[in-house]
Amino acid sequence: MTRTLMQPLAAETARHSRHFQLIVDIHLLLVSGDDLLLGRRANTGYGDGAYEPPSGRLTERETLVEAAVRVAAAQMGVALDPAQVSLAHVLHDVSGAGRMAFFLTADGWSGEACPVPPATGARCYSDFGWYPLTDLPANMIDRARVAVRNYAAGARFSTYPAFGMLTAGLPAPAAATVSSELMRLVKTHGSLNEIFALEATPGAWPSDAARREFVRRVCDRSSWTGGSDGIYLYDVSGPVAQAWFVNPDGSPAEFCGNGMRGLGRLVLDLRGAGTAVIRSGGRDYTVHRAPSTPEGVRQVLLELPPLRFGDAPLPEPFGRFTAVAVPNPHVVAVVEEYSEPDLIELGQRAGEVFADGANVSFLKPLGDGEVFVRTFERGAGLTPSCGSGVVASRAAYSRVTGLDPGQRMVVRNAGGVAAATVRVRDGGWQPVLEGNATVVYRTEVDADGRQLGPVETAADENAAYARLDELNTAVLKEHGITTAHP
Repeated sequence: MTRTLMQPLAAETARHSRHFQLIVDIHLLLVSGDDLLLGRRANTGYGDGAYEPPSGRLTERETLVEAAVRVAAAQMGVALDPAQVSLAHVLHDVSGAGRMAFFLTADGWSGEACPVPPATGARCYSDFGWYPLTDLPANMIDRARVAVRNYAAGARFSTYPAFGMLTAGLPAPAAATVSSELMRLVKTHGSLNEIFALEATPGAWPSDAARREFVRRVCDRSSWTGGSDGIYLYDVSGPVAQAWFVNPDGSPAEFCGNGMRGLGRLVLDLRGAGTAVIRSGGRDYTVHRAPSTPEGVRQVLLELPPLRFGDAPLPEPFGRFTAVAVPNPHVVAVVEEYSEPDLIELGQRAGEVFADGANVSFLKPLGDGEVFVRTFERGAGLTPSCGSGVVASRAAYSRVTGLDPGQRMVVRNAGGVAAATVRVRDGGWQPVLEGNATVVYRTEVDADGRQLGPVETAADENAAYARLDELNTAVLKEHGITTAHP
């Protein structure tokens, strides 16, 4: 995707603008064979725990080479020969106020990289490690990942985020030609509810029909993508990220809790932040990094806007259900025994009974502050988990039983486990959802849904989640719940 500025507009802007100043960063690309040295950020307040090539900021009256030598010594305890330092790649970062990052490499160095106490350097790394250029860590500062991938593909310059990611492994001339239609597609999941995140706005397609057809193609379970339960389009060019959710059938929806978890995690990684705000459907959602599970599963905490209960009697066969808008519509029943056929039947009836449809959830108490929830989602059907269904069911449970809404409750479902609380403020109920935000793979597509780049699977993340899923499945079986992933 590209941003264009017409010449007359650019000239007018230049006449009325103040002098623009860029922050200049220096990154070291130290390569041994096919491996790249990366450091894990620590105690910086920006992207801590994520990987990047060792870096620092250019200081006044300092050359790029002098900065590279200084960063190597201050951050890693490594000595560089200035004569052996050369320019490898330049990245223009336009995601915020504007930065220019120079990536420099060296033909050799002395010393072994190890963390240096923060008092001697502007940044601090907890550890360093060598990683294949073709298999970078999943938890990596996003703009650094982009620069490294483009460098590996033979490009000397790239722009972030207004860029087309290059296909590593292509010959340099082919890799340097980036299609304006190329878009970054990431498959994520929250409790195995797979949702795509695509860096594109709804206007990226020539018509609504073309956009719907794209969504149906990439979300099709028989397609090369493996399909999904929906897709979030997003734009991070402004201070508040913008997002639009689309069901797998191409119809728009107000919100997807599990999808927002995955998208929120990507935005946090992209910006190297601990907190981010994403606007979708006219509402703001705040996402925070949360501690990983003992199995190593990445998690986020998602704050949703206040939910609304429906107080009007519901039509049959939903008379015993509780209506909750999160903001997408849900109807929830607390059940003594879980019946999947009954849930499917009622989920299909909801499209006939409610003018705008509704997500239908069954909640079964498990004891010890735990419940089981499964949701039949409008536009998607039976999915392993529904994030908004989790918080809607948690709120409905307190509404029906009188349980303190602020009590943290573990919510298990067919695809995994999450936690939900409800903050009651000034009479409003604000749900908070905590759970995994796992990347399945990354790739690139064009506006027709065709594959344009390799599929990079996040093997470590998927293995960690598989361990967590096995434990959750065992707990459900102990309670007589044997529902399978659809």
